[in-house]
Amino acid sequence: MSKPKWALNRRAFLRGLGGTAIYLPFLEAMIPFNNAFAATVPPRMIYLWFDLGVHQDDWIPTGSGRNWNLPDVLSPLQAHKNDLTMLRRVRNYYGDSHNEGGGDHARSIGTFLTCAHSRYGTGHPSADFGLPSPNTARLSHSGPRDTNGFAAFHGANYGNKITGSADQIAARLQWNEAYKLKFLQMRRGGGGDSHHNSVNQHLSWTNHNTPAPRFGDLHSIFDSIYSNRPMDNSNQANNARQIDLSKSILDTVSPTVKRLARIVGREDSLRLEKYLSEVRDLERTISSTRPNTDVKLCGLDSNERPPSSNPRFDDHIKTTLKLFVKAFQCDVTRVVTHGWHYGGFSFLRDSQGRNLTKEPHNFYSHHSNREESREGLRRINRYWAEIFADFIQELKQNDDNFSGSMLDNSQILFGCGMQDGNSHNSGSGSTDLPLVLAGKASGLWSPGKLINTGGAIKLSDIHLNMLKNMGYGGSNFGDSDGVELNL
Repeated sequence: MSKPKWALNRRAFLRGLGGTAIYLPFLEAMIPFNNAFAATVPPRMIYLWFDLGVHQDDWIPTGSGRNWNLPDVLSPLQAHKNDLTMLRRVRNYYGDSHNEGGGDHARSIGTFLTCAHSRYGTGHPSADFGLPSPNTARLSHSGPRDTNGFAAFHGANYGNKITGSADQIAARLQWNEAYKLKFLQMRRGGGGDSHHNSVNQHLSWTNHNTPAPRFGDLHSIFDSIYSNRPMDNSNQANNARQIDLSKSILDTVSPTVKRLARIVGREDSLRLEKYLSEVRDLERTISSTRPNTDVKLCGLDSNERPPSSNPRFDDHIKTTLKLFVKAFQCDVTRVVTHGWHYGGFSFLRDSQGRNLTKEPHNFYSHHSNREESREGLRRINRYWAEIFADFIQELKQNDDNFSGSMLDNSQILFGCGMQDGNSHNSGSGSTDLPLVLAGKASGLWSPGKLINTGGAIKLSDIHLNMLKNMGYGGSNFGDSDGVELNL
């Protein structure tokens, strides 16, 4: 492959009528620009969260180091074992109640990416996250320690407000100003916990009491990726749709595509053709009406339901993940958070017709050690692993700027902020949060291993490691101790 004497800019896009703009995937014709561009690009940060935990014994891997085995519920990930890192005894201290009463499910959501205490109270319009400590800025550096090595809880004395959840801190970094979308956040459903609803509904927070905007449907994500209007993440969740998906946006850029195909090489022309064909397939999927006859819709609030689409829960998740891949291909963002909230709804049958469960997810997660319920929870967790495996496979088969695969240049945290939906534990006792890391973080991680330090590992230290990979210069995050985890 020889470099052309001219080059397309990495930010080139196909301009169409009506404000559409199809940003291009990486092409060989961009290589001269990419020499400088690639050296400054951090790995992608991807958070995938699922609801209601697991049964502890079903998630724990066996072995140690690089001689380890996946548990049965994660068996769909076996083909990608060398791309994974698992950690034992990960805990999020502030996910627990500390005798404040109910709201554990909400805390496990709101504190998952903040690792800070959320003030308890019913009916508050927003949360209030901080590190409760009487005299010091960082709780983890002073005060009595509990038996798990974490600093003792001191109550709601908010002397040090958080500056945002991990994904939002990454989105604000200097390098990200060049990206069309600073972040993509998708979460379906929310509410219904005794803790105030803002905590229960939001994974991402721009500061101590302001939830980050989130997309409520597939149309909005597609529209944000393929529209040429300036994007303001402060109101992206409420942007009026400007793209009519009943008509293909490819029609609006057809003349530009033909001109570009004539001047790039044959391989680039084929890449472009394949990419645009996949965009069209997504258009059809999103715009089509999907009857909801044998699988209940999972958790969409009434004001978030797409007007022309009623997708199955698994179709919705898989299509969302495909949209994320498209956003990565045209490099419009490098920070993604996706919350899979389906706890109160029956899975019934998936799109392949397989029987998953006959009762709502919430029934199985609150299992009371009933074997029937535990088996239902295993089926659900195994299905999450299947979806995650498909996502990993798609990232692996996509070249990324000719510098490895998308997976190689990504750091992914997949899991839940609550270990067990029955005991509601997140950060004390024998908690072992169900988490999996994937990717090589552009060579900064060496996956294919199980990390067991013999003691508790703070979730905040994992976030801090991921943030540093993104260029974060801070020495701490949440209640982190700055521990090097050798990921």
